[in-house]
Amino acid sequence: MKTLFFPLSIAILLAAPVAQAEPWTAVKGEAPAAGAEIPRRAASYYCEYLKGVASAESAILVAPSLFVTGGLVNVTPVDPTGAATSQAPAARISAGAAYSFGTLYRGLAVKTKAEADCEAYRYFSELLAFIAHNKEGLSVPALKAREGVLDAAMGRAQEILRTARQRLADGRATQEEVEAIELRVDTLRVARHGVKKDIEVVNGTPDTGAKSIVSLVAERNAAERKAEEEAAKVRSSYGWDVSVRAGYDQVLGLSQKVPVFAMATASVNLGWFFQGSGNDRAIEARPQAARWSLEGGSQPAIDAARRMREAMKAERARLADVVILLGDVEQRMKATEAIEGDKPRAFADMLWFDAVTLRAEQAFLEEHLRHMKGVLGEASP
Repeated sequence: MKTLFFPLSIAILLAAPVAQAEPWTAVKGEAPAAGAEIPRRAASYYCEYLKGVASAESAILVAPSLFVTGGLVNVTPVDPTGAATSQAPAARISAGAAYSFGTLYRGLAVKTKAEADCEAYRYFSELLAFIAHNKEGLSVPALKAREGVLDAAMGRAQEILRTARQRLADGRATQEEVEAIELRVDTLRVARHGVKKDIEVVNGTPDTGAKSIVSLVAERNAAERKAEEEAAKVRSSYGWDVSVRAGYDQVLGLSQKVPVFAMATASVNLGWFFQGSGNDRAIEARPQAARWSLEGGSQPAIDAARRMREAMKAERARLADVVILLGDVEQRMKATEAIEGDKPRAFADMLWFDAVTLRAEQAFLEEHLRHMKGVLGEASP
């Protein structure tokens, strides 16, 4: 038993990763989604589901019905003298077609309702994407602005490090001075790597594109209202009907000149007259329910926008401080570069690293503020 158990346990452990990987490899030929593609793809599949269900329901509702009935009926024929004679029950067969204009209207309304529900879900997905994309308070344009400054500075940073090492070899710099510059270059390299990772993370989250939260919430409210208006039409269609029936009708053994029939029926349910107030309440309540829903409602996105406005105030103050600090550092750097000698040159190089950090922060804050203004609908993105 022991000799069999060990290989079996190894086989189970080796097979486990394969079993776990199957769900990820089950969908083939489809590239992974990221960014703005995520809510679009989610809405696309759900809309396909809604439209497929509506199409299946509509196919039954808009088509005519064929029927065949058969049975026994009592007939009382009259002889030529006018006297009624008794006769055993006779067989009766009816066949024909029936069509309901009420169900035709409902079949068309079901498709229109699916379109409206699809549009409402599209905005629902975009709101979820907005919350996820702005959860960390980052934006790709702002991160790329910081990345651009850091990328442009790497060449100069390497040159400063090579010069410092050369001065160390010539005996014109100390080991501590070179190590300080190496630390600054490494800090710059780590910051550059970090911003690239942040860009990958933000790019991997759902995005709403260029829409602002103001327009997104307004469009979703309108879409939810429209969807409920279409649902009300479907409900109202059950309260009335106009139908026609026609076909062949024959009582076997009975002489009939024209064994056909045709009839029209109009009906109305008395509840149809009292349905309007309920539909109106539903139409008014649905956008509010969508806003205050704890799962994917508009309110979490509105709260995220409120936090974003608070962050903008802090970033404006921070940007003002950064501009002042950068101006001071650049002024000191220019004054130091005008002094000849290795020590002033080394000090100017250290100031240059400080200036790069501040320029990167300034670029990030300016672009992030611009991005948040666009998201909040305060200016064009």
